[in-house]
Amino acid sequence: SDRDPNPHIIILKSIVMSQNHNNLSRCILNGVPLSNTISDDEGPFLSVASYNLLAPLYVRPFDKRTGGVQPFAAFEWVSENDSEEILGMPARGTKLLASMRSSKADVICLQELQLERCCGDGSSGPEFSIPAWIRPILETDGYQLCLPSPEQLAIIAERNVRVLASDSAVTCAILFRTDRLVALNPSNDMVAKDVNTVTSVSLCVTGKSASAWESSSMRPVVITSIHLDATDEKKRVGQIAKCLRRSRNLRNNCTNDKTALEPVSTIIAGDMNTECFAGSCVTAFLLESLEQQASDTELRQQCGSSNRLGTNQVPTDGQMTEWKDLYTGSQTLARDFGASLSRMNTGTTRSAHNHDTDTTGSN
Repeated sequence: SDRDPNPHIIILKSIVMSQNHNNLSRCILNGVPLSNTISDDEGPFLSVASYNLLAPLYVRPFDKRTGGVQPFAAFEWVSENDSEEILGMPARGTKLLASMRSSKADVICLQELQLERCCGDGSSGPEFSIPAWIRPILETDGYQLCLPSPEQLAIIAERNVRVLASDSAVTCAILFRTDRLVALNPSNDMVAKDVNTVTSVSLCVTGKSASAWESSSMRPVVITSIHLDATDEKKRVGQIAKCLRRSRNLRNNCTNDKTALEPVSTIIAGDMNTECFAGSCVTAFLLESLEQQASDTELRQQCGSSNRLGTNQVPTDGQMTEWKDLYTGSQTLARDFGASLSRMNTGTTRSAHNHDTDTTGSN
């Protein structure tokens, strides 16, 4: 609504989908401190950063299913001599923490945060512990951490025991500044299909009392830290659809308005595991009308890529029919949720290691 201004959105890292996208005004890369770019006179801002932390568990693990380290987890570009400095958590954690703290972002979306199960001593304390490297941002910087339920964490930990022989929970999470924001707690009648999971965590926030945001009459914003499936486009589409439904239901639940029809201000930040090329079904969520179709060539290219076809192979008629149905379904889902989604192209973003790569056109 033009009468209810939304905050400017500043994205430090990640591919982002956002509703009410006309105010996606800036993109600041690689942890540039916001204090160097924003003046208090510019009005209320909501700053969002996102980091895939690379869980230590996913660095060259022995996979029981294959009897070895899978190629995508081998990090062959890192030599044995450099492994500890580049991939080891003692070194990476220090750099990641410094980057997050220097950003001073209102919200920090995390993916692949690894939690270790606490020793069973019969206490009623948390079942999983926060890693030591990230605790300073909670203890001294005024951030609060939002995680999935212990039950959700236990499910992924049990899977990791079976597959990777590690009783660890790897999850998405959200950090938010308590001096700037207030998290709105949903009531107990949120349905099970809307709960946070280890690959998608959502939080409804509003400005703290007497803040510039609160005084500007801006509505609450639902922020999601998401980690889309690495290989399956259909699963990625399903994850985004659940995210949109949860955003709407969470906002309505937190504001005690179960029938609110006005647009939901939503930010989805994280590891999308897709380049969002034209013709992909994830990209279809970003198209504002059913007339904005990809070309047959683009659809065929993305269908072939999704099905892991070789250079000289083409999708079958059946594969193309299934792909087009999924593509159109993504557009329809966005329309049905009343969502007008836009994407912030952040380019190549790496915090813990400097790569000598061409950053043009990367996401």
